[in-house]
Amino acid sequence: MQDDGKVWIFRLRRNVYFQNGTRFNADSVIANFDRMKKGLKRSNFYSLSLALYYPSLISYEKLDEYTVRLVFKEPNINQLYKMTDFGSPMFAPECFDANGDFKDIAIGTGPYKITENVMNKYVVLKCNDNYWGEKGKIKDFVVRNIPNTDTRYAALKSGEIDGVLDLNAIPPFLADEIKQDKRFAVASNKSTMIRYLALNNSRFPFNDVRMRQAVSLAIDRKNLVDALYMGYAEPTMNVLNYTSPGYKEFPMEHNLAKAKQLAHEVLGDKRCDVTYCING
Repeated sequence: MQDDGKVWIFRLRRNVYFQNGTRFNADSVIANFDRMKKGLKRSNFYSLSLALYYPSLISYEKLDEYTVRLVFKEPNINQLYKMTDFGSPMFAPECFDANGDFKDIAIGTGPYKITENVMNKYVVLKCNDNYWGEKGKIKDFVVRNIPNTDTRYAALKSGEIDGVLDLNAIPPFLADEIKQDKRFAVASNKSTMIRYLALNNSRFPFNDVRMRQAVSLAIDRKNLVDALYMGYAEPTMNVLNYTSPGYKEFPMEHNLAKAKQLAHEVLGDKRCDVTYCING
């Protein structure tokens, strides 16, 4: 990092190859930036654009075969965080058409490569023997798309599939049930997902901070987590995830009496109808 955070120099790992055998180097990084420069790239999972992940970027350039420089108009202390996970995927330039869209199967540098992709049905993954890091322990496997929870669970119990993965693969009560079956094991780890209630603070009564405080105090987070997630989640007072640089721990408080008092200060003896919306 140089010039008070306006200039970033990235030195790339050597001897890394894409799954089609081409070398990962500065030219491939520039090609990926050129692709993002063409405009927003959407998918069902996330969107990718320079404006979203590289705000105030002025230029990007190759310094040598394994060095790239990014120049920003303004420093951004969160830049590395924004680039993690979805912010800086690198694909083989041969993947892209003239518009920067995928011609066919995406080609990366990871431990598994896609050999077949049937939209909304399944993806076949094969171990990448040329991977630079620790090799995959499974030779190849198929990831099936089974949208219905009950169908996924039935397929697992019958032995049609070997496991389920990703967020909300099965609800917590089914995870607890399947743990009783000696054929299966349940693994869990920390998630980057936060479930929260958002209030419209531009309209009455939530444009009054006391009403927002009342709602927060009225929610028994521990009880909700225990009842709905059965120990597979942790209550929090934060809208930011623990992985965020802006994360700060806040003590939880559940105080229904104080919540009623604050709500009465805002509403008096009147009642107010609100619309509660949930995402599908």
